[in-house]
Amino acid sequence: INEPFDKVIRYNQLDSITPLLLMEKFHPELKRQGLLPIFNFVCDMIPIFAEMEQLGTQINMPKLLQLKQENEIKVNHLENKYIKLNLNSGQQVGEIIYGLLGCQVVEKTKGGAPSTSKDTLNALLSTNLTEKQEIFVNDVLTNRKAAKTLDHLNEILEYTHNGRAHTTYNLANSKTMHEKMFNYEQERIKNPIYKIILAEHITLADGWD
Repeated sequence: INEPFDKVIRYNQLDSITPLLLMEKFHPELKRQGLLPIFNFVCDMIPIFAEMEQLGTQINMPKLLQLKQENEIKVNHLENKYIKLNLNSGQQVGEIIYGLLGCQVVEKTKGGAPSTSKDTLNALLSTNLTEKQEIFVNDVLTNRKAAKTLDHLNEILEYTHNGRAHTTYNLANSKTMHEKMFNYEQERIKNPIYKIILAEHITLADGWD
């Protein structure tokens, strides 16, 4: 943690109070919609998820690094093969497939442009393509799969320590909220418990003012 200690304490205080404020605000609505059993189940699972995060998952590091190297080789090979083309650009890929190579348009985007999605390109492979067309479409799909695999492998490596991956099981995007709570350190707090502004779009419940 690179933040000053007093700021970390402040953050943890706000982070602890946040569930209380949200619970007080949304509990009646959860009850009205009959969602309390689900909410209670999730709460019961929190200690389990916390223990899973702490224990982590054993990773076969030699295999992971091997997969990383294999996919890096694929991406680098295709980047060198199409050095003047960005295979991650749908627009550029579409211009080559449907323009230069003259492939049949099998599907369009909502905006009316020829689609270059994974499903569309796979469907395109089932049509009567020339060898040159088929090679390029397969290269695009191979590059996308390898690049996506690399992203996943790098994410695992980022959370791996001593051979175990310690991921997070938060279902909500809490990063933005955490950043905002740090930024609100200078906000006026008349009451140390209830007078806290959480974010622009989360307001205090009636009667807390």
